[in-house]
Amino acid sequence: MRTAFVSASEAREVPLPHCMLRWLCQGEFSDLQGLAFGEAIFPAGGGHGPHRHPNAEEILYVLRGGALQGIGDAQRELAPGDVALVRRDEVHWTRSIGDEPLVLLVVFSHPKPETVDL
Repeated sequence: MRTAFVSASEAREVPLPHCMLRWLCQGEFSDLQGLAFGEAIFPAGGGHGPHRHPNAEEILYVLRGGALQGIGDAQRELAPGDVALVRRDEVHWTRSIGDEPLVLLVVFSHPKPETVDL
């Protein structure tokens, strides 16, 4: 199945315990073989605890809201336009800070990224 365009209404919404993940490109419905792309929406004060992706690198781009982002032993506050770069199998976590939801654009280097919560 060749997919060249995905409208917002075609996003695959996956409710997770920590966020709503809206896949716009993912191995279940895209023929792209090297990446996955989506939007993760965290409630104010919410977050995803320590986890890793053994089969993928990840880029997290802050679209709206603010985040406290941890990668390995480092952590930093991120604002709209900021990016976090996570290596394959690197432990990382995200927490929404501020009064509004956190919206991240997430890009993975594998069409079906695996997540291992710690």
